[in-house]
Amino acid sequence: MRGAREAQARRGHATSPTPRPTHPAQWDHQLQALLNRRLPRLAAHLHAHGIVPGMYATQWMLTIFAYSFPLPAVVRVWDAFMFEGWKVVFRVALAALTAAQAALLAAGSFEELMNAFKALPESMTDVSVERAFDIK
Repeated sequence: MRGAREAQARRGHATSPTPRPTHPAQWDHQLQALLNRRLPRLAAHLHAHGIVPGMYATQWMLTIFAYSFPLPAVVRVWDAFMFEGWKVVFRVALAALTAAQAALLAAGSFEELMNAFKALPESMTDVSVERAFDIK
């Protein structure tokens, strides 16, 4: 494995210790694990209402935020994604959830939570995306 990474690096390919999720079920699992560790209160609140990452983040992952986020934010995300890979996508998702945490925690029903998720991309700016890069 090490030899393959070194060969990729010599050819100019980015190497990343972050596993490359290839299937929405993997995205769901990885984002849920990050939520549980980084935002446990929000994770518990979403779980109590039967909401899993696949319900709100699949579109983010499939389009790498291009479908729902404002263009300046998308440009910044894609620039970083091309350089750093999938870890950027998860960092941006965590930053978006962190920014919307108060609104999501205030939502008291499944419907209110889903409406809060619909409004979430509108609040993301390229400055908000920059905060994602502070997440390690």
